[in-house]
Amino acid sequence: MRHQANLRFFRVTILAVCYSIITVPFVLGQNKATTSGSTTMRESNLAAPELYSDKLGLNVSLADLPGATEPGSSWEMSYQIFFISEGEYYSVINKLPPGGHSLQPELFPHKVLLAEDTFRRKNLGSSAARTQKRDDIILASKVANQEKTKFGRLMTSYSVKVYDARLKMPILHSGVFVTYVFEKSLNTVLPRKALYLAFSVTSQGELSYSQQSPSK
Repeated sequence: MRHQANLRFFRVTILAVCYSIITVPFVLGQNKATTSGSTTMRESNLAAPELYSDKLGLNVSLADLPGATEPGSSWEMSYQIFFISEGEYYSVINKLPPGGHSLQPELFPHKVLLAEDTFRRKNLGSSAARTQKRDDIILASKVANQEKTKFGRLMTSYSVKVYDARLKMPILHSGVFVTYVFEKSLNTVLPRKALYLAFSVTSQGELSYSQQSPSK
């Protein structure tokens, strides 16, 4: 199965609903986590409060849309962002049978809701109109001190609906992304400053989606 951070492409037909599958990002029974082709050794329950940013940013973008300048095109989005402690994350994962699994917020009863929102956009002709940003997602103060360990997770659950007036095609998609509270920089790790939800629609109506920064 493809990794959660890779771009995945689906041909979207009228009224088709696609679900992204989040593959468990580590090998069961091993203290090893793999993300975007790199490997990070897990140091179990290592206290790391310095890796928890006071606030997180969020950048949601719809990079390309064939009918962006058409008056009837629209973009709707809803999302929820959660913190999941390292203890709960691995407790749930270790109970799953071997193989890839779809992770959903409902699997983690002790998750902490950090942010949620819904928005709808029309007049999508400019890149600014197809971008939604915020920088006020509180993290550190919402997480108990004993749960500020290195391998805490951030989960983003989202639903997106795009109508392309040129293709005359509605595109509906729901999915989940999971990532670490930290981000890697060369041979070190730093507090994560922002989360990304990046979408794009091709001229054939193919949807791509990623949690990578569009600049990477």
